[in-house]
Amino acid sequence: TYYKETVVLYDDKMFEEEQNNYKKVERIRNLLEKARFNTLYYPVISLQNGTTMGVLSELDFSIEQTFKGIDLDEESNIELRQRFYEVSFKTSLDKFYVSEHRNKKLFIFTDIDLLPVLFNVYKSKQEYSTISLIVVINSYDQLLETELDKSLFEEYKNNKILLGVIAEESIETIYDPLLEYVSYIMLPKKMIHTINIDQRMHMNIGNIVELMDTYGIQTIASNVQSIPQAEVLKSLGVIYMSGPLFDDRSKASGSQRKLGKLLDEN
Repeated sequence: TYYKETVVLYDDKMFEEEQNNYKKVERIRNLLEKARFNTLYYPVISLQNGTTMGVLSELDFSIEQTFKGIDLDEESNIELRQRFYEVSFKTSLDKFYVSEHRNKKLFIFTDIDLLPVLFNVYKSKQEYSTISLIVVINSYDQLLETELDKSLFEEYKNNKILLGVIAEESIETIYDPLLEYVSYIMLPKKMIHTINIDQRMHMNIGNIVELMDTYGIQTIASNVQSIPQAEVLKSLGVIYMSGPLFDDRSKASGSQRKLGKLLDEN
């Protein structure tokens, strides 16, 4: 029998590329193993009574900076992205477990495809089960488009892990069955920044709050930076706010200093 196909048993150039790629992957793996993540906490404050119910956790370490200037094949990129977030999730949980905030709720942000990675990290230590964890999906569109099996969301629910999602401006007209697993909707920075100058944003936020209320989902406004913003959000029915701590008071406006003082006291 005669076959037209040609089989290449060895290719010097391909072998060299694979070796170089392997070295790049190992270099980044080593960097991740030795990385030191700085954790930033932003308090989540009740707009009704000013109490702190939890903290948003952000890690000051960029995956984009880690991979900068390094070209990898798609498979290696996927593997390293998962490894990076595995390390970052573990670091967030470890740091929170020994922090002064451990009796509060912990909010962690993630893309929806990384939920299985986070869940595996969460199950890896018994101590993590004592943390009141809320996982915030980075966009509502991700929730609509996900191909993750519903059983994963059931597992989260059974392990008392709550879910949040960052709102889109069009969310008031869209519903998805997965919303039954969502406890918090977060208004993004772009919506908060224009709230004092754009009346249309009042209507958008009001619609989101009204819709989410019907499903028992509580609303959090992120990156609130002034008392006027907080007052408008409260009038629209938003339940919680989160904002930066103003360490440099000399650069903060009067309303920011008041907001910073409120955050400090709680």
